[in-house]
Amino acid sequence: MITYFDLLVPLGLLGLLGVLALIIIYIIRPNYQVKHVSSTFVWKLSLRYRRKRPPTSKLRNILIFLCQVLALTSIAGILAMPAIVHENEIIADDVIAIIDTSASMNTLNEGESRFQRAVDEVIQLSDSVFSQGGSMSVIMADDTPSFLGRRVSTAAARLELSNALDELLYDDMGCAYGSCNIDATMELCEEVLSENPSTKIYFYTDTTYLYVPEGIEVVPITNQNEWNAAILNATATLEDGYYVLTVEVATYGQDIELELNVQVTGANPIDMEDVGTEIEFSDAVFCNRDTTKTFVFRQFTADMIIPDDENLRYYDLGLTQRFYSFSDITISINEMDSFREDNNFYIYGGRKEPIKIQYSSSMSTAPDVPGPNPFVNNILGTLKKSFNDRYDFQVTEVRQGTEPALQGFDFYIFEHNMPQTLPNDGVILLFDPDIAPKGSGLTVGVERNYQTRQMPFSEEMAHPMLEHIVADNITVSRFRTIRPDANYEILLTCDTSPVVMVSKSEITQIAVFAFSVHNSNISRTPEWLFLWHNLFEYYLPATVTGNAFEVGEEIALNSRGPQLIIDGEEEPITEFPTTITKHIPGPYRIQQSSYFKDLPNIDIFIKVPARESNIFRVEDSLKGPFKEVVKGTTFDDLMVYLAAALVALLFLEWWLQSRENK
Repeated sequence: MITYFDLLVPLGLLGLLGVLALIIIYIIRPNYQVKHVSSTFVWKLSLRYRRKRPPTSKLRNILIFLCQVLALTSIAGILAMPAIVHENEIIADDVIAIIDTSASMNTLNEGESRFQRAVDEVIQLSDSVFSQGGSMSVIMADDTPSFLGRRVSTAAARLELSNALDELLYDDMGCAYGSCNIDATMELCEEVLSENPSTKIYFYTDTTYLYVPEGIEVVPITNQNEWNAAILNATATLEDGYYVLTVEVATYGQDIELELNVQVTGANPIDMEDVGTEIEFSDAVFCNRDTTKTFVFRQFTADMIIPDDENLRYYDLGLTQRFYSFSDITISINEMDSFREDNNFYIYGGRKEPIKIQYSSSMSTAPDVPGPNPFVNNILGTLKKSFNDRYDFQVTEVRQGTEPALQGFDFYIFEHNMPQTLPNDGVILLFDPDIAPKGSGLTVGVERNYQTRQMPFSEEMAHPMLEHIVADNITVSRFRTIRPDANYEILLTCDTSPVVMVSKSEITQIAVFAFSVHNSNISRTPEWLFLWHNLFEYYLPATVTGNAFEVGEEIALNSRGPQLIIDGEEEPITEFPTTITKHIPGPYRIQQSSYFKDLPNIDIFIKVPARESNIFRVEDSLKGPFKEVVKGTTFDDLMVYLAAALVALLFLEWWLQSRENK
């Protein structure tokens, strides 16, 4: 409430000109008196008489003047209509209740979650608002907030909202597992405030805010008996031939000795058919509340230096506990804490999918036909290291006098001499083809020979295969004229003829380079590596990058086949690349296949956001919605008091005048 003094009719102060007129009158008034005395004797008697009277006439005149000035001032004040103004923000019957549905609101205390307590309080608030004839909005605040009810006021809508709130008390999935998107939540509030700016906002949350803007009341939903032990993150990295496991843990609300258990499944298989062994180990450390501890499980070496850090715990893996490959790792905390969703963590991706590559090149000694190409072998070695975290490249080179296999490989490279018929179970690269194999969709013509000249390439279209490629950096002196069918996309040309083209469909997955590296400068340019890297990324893309994601995080997906089947998705995913989000923590399986064969399933883990594990989280400030503040104004009239003062002054002036005349 704001209180201040104000004049409702400021022009009334012009009445103060009367005071100025009064002063002028007193200035120009004669200040002498004419007296007639009959004799000197009478005059002397008069003087003696006046000497005996008290000297009050001058004081009386001053008081009369002051009374007249104050009376005129009171009249001017009455004309200006003075008042004490009180401005109050209008509190209407409209209310917004925001229920925080972030993961930490699943925290339990004596079998009841924070979310359930918040819903209980919102039900009580709705009963109070509806009993007073008000309207109510309820917002469920998660990563994508939405209205449970918007400005509900009618009897039917009230009943519907009441039933929806009651259902939340018994709905195990009523509370989300992500984080609260405050910005989006306040945007929804602004929609209601645009219709009624005086709407009151109540935010039921377990987060403490050091600053809360005016118009929002944060209702805390926490209990000091609650506590949480959490696995915040975990990674497995390959070092010196064995995996190093790093795990971050923390406790909130309590100091406790925390035991961490690790189970490795499918460890150290002999081959892809071997299921491997199972390895278990554990370690314990005392954790102070609100402090993150890091466990490092690895083999110790003679030259290893362990940092002196009380928050860093090293565990030496013995000979029987080390692993260089695994199917999955389960990390767990066996504690009866208040928030269970972060007590387990899963790591996948410990087995790399083998990619069988066959490289077949002509071995002729004729001067016009290149021999084995070391540039291809070298680039395959480089790519094997580049894709080491995803694939196990297994390269088979076809020796001289041996026919190449036409089945059983994932990637075929034919250079110079082509087979009569193409394989039908993998991706095929044709390098400088001398003929058009059956099923290729190509027509091979004559060679174009520029002798000592080098002709630059030109880019024909934007394509993933051309990422980081500068076409005119590549030149060629001789290539074969090839006419592709409609299934091909022409990427690069030279002298208007296609030199790099690709086909990717359910029937054919073929890339064609119409030139030999011996007749080009490409092996001496960065484009050589980029072109090969893009080739494998285009035909053998990673289905998913990474194996652990937070709830609500976008997960990028690609496929080597027509579809992916993912746990929890009603329909197969058929368009790629694409993204998905998961809103429930836990492990998920992706079933995949290529156009030619079934592929190994991929497992991913969706975890609760690390910030949600801090069940007593404190934030600096809460962002409030924009709203126009509507003020209600009341007045305390002062005219009665001025009128009473005027009457009193006029009476006093009259009395003083009467005394002077005596």
